[in-house]
Amino acid sequence: MLRSLVGSEMCIRDRYWMSPLIAFPIIVGLGLDYDIFYTERVHEEIHNGFSDTQAAVRALGFTANTISAAGLIMVMAFSALLVSSTASMNEISFLLIIGILCDCFVTTKFIIPSSMALMDGFNFWPSKSSNDKSLGSTPEGCKLLCTLSRCCNGGNV
Repeated sequence: MLRSLVGSEMCIRDRYWMSPLIAFPIIVGLGLDYDIFYTERVHEEIHNGFSDTQAAVRALGFTANTISAAGLIMVMAFSALLVSSTASMNEISFLLIIGILCDCFVTTKFIIPSSMALMDGFNFWPSKSSNDKSLGSTPEGCKLLCTLSRCCNGGNV
């Protein structure tokens, strides 16, 4: 049916089965690199005293151009494979380009900042934030242990 609509020359050919298996780990690796770069900046902004939502917006302002430039550089590098005469290289290149563009311009710019804003207060949940008052003081368990053992100047470490 497809051949009758678009002609036999334009018909979709067989796809190389290894193309997604090769492209997927590369896309995940590059995507994680960009996402970690953004998330570390959010973490720095939270430690500077901003709320999670403010930190997400400020971090996006600081990292958006760098992530976009890095993504476009990788797109240009993988575009060189599009002119290859090998069909599998064309497929891998196409998958890499689409994956990187989606990560750089959709995931890192919209999905991650909006989910960080929605989870305000629960970002970086297991770790203590710098706004926590007990972070700079000695934990109560250590104070009790030091008081009992009469060391550490009575719990003042």
